[in-house]
Amino acid sequence: MADDTLKQPPVPADPKRSYVEMAKERNARVILCHTPDAYMLTDLTRAIDRGLRYLRDQVFTMLPLETVEPLFKEYCENVLSLYETVVKICEAVNIDYKPSRSLAKWLEAQGVKIPAVHKDAAKKAKDNLI
Repeated sequence: MADDTLKQPPVPADPKRSYVEMAKERNARVILCHTPDAYMLTDLTRAIDRGLRYLRDQVFTMLPLETVEPLFKEYCENVLSLYETVVKICEAVNIDYKPSRSLAKWLEAQGVKIPAVHKDAAKKAKDNLI
């Protein structure tokens, strides 16, 4: 007799279709990865999304603030550090970079000055290749 609790969920007939359906969700983001580094960051993003959701849900109910606060602080410091690195990389290779509205709003709340967008960055990059 098979144990029903160990059953795996049914696999969709067309897995790509389920990804297309998920991409239609309001809170979904589709990322085209062109480097192994981007794959690594998308995996980290998926994990931190899940972890932060559970962490926020458990603040004050199951986890004391003293445990959670340093984790949120470390997370914010790492996001800021990653943002600063992205800006430096984009400046080094003359890529136009502008943070999303949600990131820009968060950065402003942290007191971070957002650098001006290089409107002619694509032209500069093209001129450097010629």
